[in-house]
Amino acid sequence: MSTRRSKRKRSRTKHRREKMREVSREFAKGGEWSVLFLGLMGCLAGAMVMFLAGDTAYVVLLLLLGLFVGVALWKREAT
Repeated sequence: MSTRRSKRKRSRTKHRREKMREVSREFAKGGEWSVLFLGLMGCLAGAMVMFLAGDTAYVVLLLLLGLFVGVALWKREAT
């Protein structure tokens, strides 16, 4: 009877471990999305500030970076 308990206990532990891995993967996936989204918003806000300041070189660079981050975000949503 003790072997049944140990097998049951091992299977429960394995199931809990798999659940925790699944939850941590989902949490990390959501974290990536928020970081990319905040990066995109930061690039667009920075480009607007630089446009108002009259520095066109930084506007172009920030818009290109925003485009790159936007594509990464779109690609992340597609998968």
